[in-house]
Parts: sequence; C-alpha cells; structure tokens
Amino acid sequence: MSDVTSHDFSYVFEDLDIEIESTMNQRELCGLTIAFIEGDNIVWSKGYGYTDRAKGEWVTPHTLFSTQSMGKTFTATAFMIMASRGQLDLDDPIRKHYPEFTVNTRGDPDTEINRITFRRMLSHWAGFPHEATRGNNYDDTPHTYKEHIESIKDNWLRTTPGTEYSYSNIGYDLTAYIMGRIIGMIYPQAMRETLFKPLGIKTATYNILEAQRNPFAKGHIGDFQTPTVQVPMLGAGGVYISAVEVAKLVSFHLAKGKVNGEQLIKPELFDEMYREQYPELASTNYGLGLECFKLKGITAYGHGGGGYGYDTVMAWIPGHNIGIVVLSNDQNRSTSYEIGTKAMELMVNTIKQSREKHLKPERLKKLEGTYKAPRQPLIRIAYDDGALHLYDTNNNEKHLTPENPLEYTSDDGTRITFKLEDDHPATLRVESPSASFTARINDSPHEPKGPDKPEWDKHLGTYQYQYYGRTAYLTLTKIDGHLHIIEQTYPLKLTHHRDDVYFDAEGEALILKQDSLTYAGMHATKVDLTIESLIHSYTADPAMFRASRNIALRHIIHTYYRDGLQQAFNLLEALQQLIKAPVNGYNTLGRTLHTHGRYQDAKTCYQKTLEQDPKNKQAKLGILKLERLL
Repeated sequence: MSDVTSHDFSYVFEDLDIEIESTMNQRELCGLTIAFIEGDNIVWSKGYGYTDRAKGEWVTPHTLFSTQSMGKTFTATAFMIMASRGQLDLDDPIRKHYPEFTVNTRGDPDTEINRITFRRMLSHWAGFPHEATRGNNYDDTPHTYKEHIESIKDNWLRTTPGTEYSYSNIGYDLTAYIMGRIIGMIYPQAMRETLFKPLGIKTATYNILEAQRNPFAKGHIGDFQTPTVQVPMLGAGGVYISAVEVAKLVSFHLAKGKVNGEQLIKPELFDEMYREQYPELASTNYGLGLECFKLKGITAYGHGGGGYGYDTVMAWIPGHNIGIVVLSNDQNRSTSYEIGTKAMELMVNTIKQSREKHLKPERLKKLEGTYKAPRQPLIRIAYDDGALHLYDTNNNEKHLTPENPLEYTSDDGTRITFKLEDDHPATLRVESPSASFTARINDSPHEPKGPDKPEWDKHLGTYQYQYYGRTAYLTLTKIDGHLHIIEQTYPLKLTHHRDDVYFDAEGEALILKQDSLTYAGMHATKVDLTIESLIHSYTADPAMFRASRNIALRHIIHTYYRDGLQQAFNLLEALQQLIKAPVNGYNTLGRTLHTHGRYQDAKTCYQKTLEQDPKNKQAKLGILKLERLL
C-alpha cells in the first residue's frame, strides 16, 4: 500500500492524534493502534501506549493484537472466496460436509439439524447458543480446536434453526472447521492459502505462540493483565493480527472482493455478504460476517470484537471509499468504537467539503427550485453558503452533500437524485427510510418570466368548494408572469396544454370555465372573498375554526399571493383579535414565505415577530439566515 491519498486528511490526523492521546491519559489505557484507509492505501497509522503494563515495548501499527469477534469477518470473507470457486454453497446443510455432526434438539434431531446451513450459521440464524461447552470465553482450561468442535454435540439448540436471530460463536467455529475439511487442511492453513496470501497478509496467525514471536500486545482489563492463552474459538475470533494487515482486508472489501485485478469473490456473493439476512423475521443489521452501522445517516459496514482483554473495531464506508481500524489491548468496550466513529465522521466531513469545493456555484444553483410529488409536501432546493439545502413546507432544513453533480445525501441519510432534461432540472428523486418518491420541478428562480397573458386576469381570484361538509378555497394567481394554483399553503405553477386545460407539477389537470374551475376532482366556483367575509365565517362557525386552525394559515397565504403582504398582515391581525395566536402569528407566516423563497417578505415577518416577542429565537435565526441570502 502506498501513502498516496486523493483527499487532504491532515487536519483529521492532527485532531484525532490529540484526542487519542487525551483519551489514553484520562482512561489510563494500556495500548492502542489505529489505521486510516482510503481505497487500497493506508493514509495514516500510529500506535499509542504499551504492549503491557510493564511498559517495556511501545505499540506500533505492526503490533499483533487478538481481534476477537472481528475475526468473524475474516472467516465469512474466506468462505465467500471458496463459494466463488464452487467448493461449497451458502445454502448447503452442515451435514453435507460434516455428516457425523450432531447436537441436542427439542424437536426431531434430523429435521432440525438439516435446517442448519452455512447461511444461517454466518448470519446467526442457526439456533445455536453463544458458546460451546468446552473451549469458550468462560473456560480457562486449555483445549484444542478439535476438542472445542467436538464438544458442540453436548450443546442444546436454543431455537429451531431459521426461526430466530441469536448471536453465536458456534456457527462460525463450525463453518471454519468445515472449510478446513473441504480443503484438506486445518483451518489456520486454509485461511492462509485462501485469504491471507492473496491479500498479502504475512504475520497474521491463529497460534498464540507464533503471535508472541512478533511484537505482541497482551490483553488487559484496567490494571489486570488477562492470562495469555490460546483462543480456541478460531473461526469466531481467534486471529492475531496487526492494524496494517487488518487494513488489507478493509481495502479488499472497498474493492468489492477484488485484489490485484483478480475478482476473488463473485459480485453476487459479495453483495450477499452486505445484505441483511431474513429481514422479514427480524431486523438485525447483520449480513454474513458483517454488521451495518449508521454514522449520522451514512451507511458503514464492519465488525467489532471484545474479550480476553482486547477491544477492537474495523469499519468502512463503501460510498466514500474509506475505512478505519482501531485495536486496543485494554478491554474498555467504548474506546475503540468511540475513536473509530469519531475518525470516520472527521474523514467524511473532509470528503464532503472537498466535493463541495469542486462543484461550481453555477452548477449547484441550476438545481434550485421547488419540486412536487403527488400526496407529498412541496420541496424547495436552495443554494446557500456554498452548498445546496433542502427545505420542507415547515422550513426544516437539510444540508445536501454531493456524491456527484446530480446525486446528494443529507445528514439524516436521505438520498436526493436530480434528473435533467435539456440541461434543466426535471425531477428530483427522494429515498429515505421513511419514504421514497419522485417529484417534478414546479418552478425555478432561474427560469424566464412567464407570458403574463391578459386573458388570465378574468380568472384570477378565489374559488370555493366543499370538503367533508366544510367550505374550502382555491386561489388562482400570477407569479412572475406564470399562472399558479394554490390549494394548501404553496403555489403550484400551471403549464398550458390546450384551450382552457392546464397541468400542475403533480400532473393534475385544471380546467378553466367562465366563473368556475375543475381541479384534481374539485369543482370550485369563483367567489368574492374579503377579510370581512372570512372573519364572519369564522365567527359563524367557531367550532369548525378551532378544529381546523391550519385553514387560517391557508387563508393568509392565499391572501398574500392574491393581494400582497400588507393584506396578509391585515387578515393575520384580524384573526389574532378573534382568537389567541391562531397560527403562531407572523413567525409562522415568515417560515412559510422563507420556504417559498420569498426572502424579503419573510424577513419582514420575522421582524414583526420580534416586535411582539423580542426574544423569539426562531425569528432571530430566520433573519440571520436571510441576511446571507438577500
């Protein structure tokens, strides 16, 4: 691996170096090593503290640690290489390759044991308990690997295989044992030939005595040094390895199962490792030897480990081509994960800033505008402070980080993909855990002024229709020379089709008639709606008004677009006299206009809010944001 990196992470290393030193001192940790990975490069690595409490030897990135359950990823990765060669299959039952295997069951033994497959063992759905009866985390008596495997026959299955997720070392140790049988070698030799040699991993070992012939970190729990004994659970967590060699496995996964141009794992099997198994039964965030992490909405994969006085974690983010390895010989379970998470977040922030710098403002601004999907709130995309931001109808803001000029992610993991037609934005695709939909462009601040046709004027105004026994309104207005319809609290631009037929961004048709219109199934008649008539309708039916206060905000917005800001203020003030704070006053109007991109009028609303409530934080923050834009 070289020291070349496509991003400048120098400040990340400096900040993290100081933080790790501080953490080591505050928690009196024994030793720790870390490695940053970008692609197939280790871009920074360092050791901290000592290999034991006697402080005889410094930890370096080449010091060997017991990685504990992190070893499950090594086992699963080697399994996938063998599966790619056709030596075994994920859905092979265990007895196909280990016919004499037996275990205690509460149901029919043959039926239940035949349900034990490699897929279920590697995803923890095989029904095994966590530990074998001999050679486990709670057994200090020396046992060989063969004795450990043979003792599994004395275990009882927890559940019927394939019915319940239960994290288990046994499934991995059995898988490892069978992998060796198939190749005709003991498991450590099988790993060396199948995985370590192709990846260039030279010092990793499953033998404690061999590990100790290298720089070796002894396990600790605080001041107590754990016994230096052979870990018998080889497949589940028995590998001794350095941070720089774990980094080679991380790079292999970032390369999607390819090394030196050779595809060792078939793409479909590689993808299977990352897929959560049996999600219809339970959400586990576990694939095949891999855990799925979420770092501020960004998806990362990897595995941690803890035991025998060690605390370890490795993780990588395929979307950013980066990874991290943290190994500690002090079993404080929060330290490695905490440092690893911090490091990944710092690296991601660096990549985000780098991507934003490389996208020219004019390319970002091109995507500005409002977008609308059926039965979804209006979305506005705006350029601010060198980046794109997404606003919903409540003016909630999400910073968008570019993956490329047309694909973006927000801090909560929402993915936004734009599609252009004739070099202009056409659609916006939203993908998040809660919703996925495609929205069409509604309007853009960069589009030319509309035709402002004189024949539209006779149709402008408010239209009344019935909605569940209540009176509701639509407003037809002109904005920047384009015809718009307002049903709720946002205007939708109308595109002329033919004659008196128009379409909005959702694809809904509007048909204009003499004194009425038909829109989205609503038949509405034009009315002369004034502030006085609205107030009268509220006082005539106060129960309806109290049950639907959002209607008041709609009326204010309709008034704004039909008659201007001052008339909207007049209606708002009349409503405030009628009932206390029916729509949270000027602040709510300001947030709505801010969302619509009506910056100057939004600022005026926030200023009116501060006249009534000088300490209003939302209004103060709103003004600060708008001052950057005006």
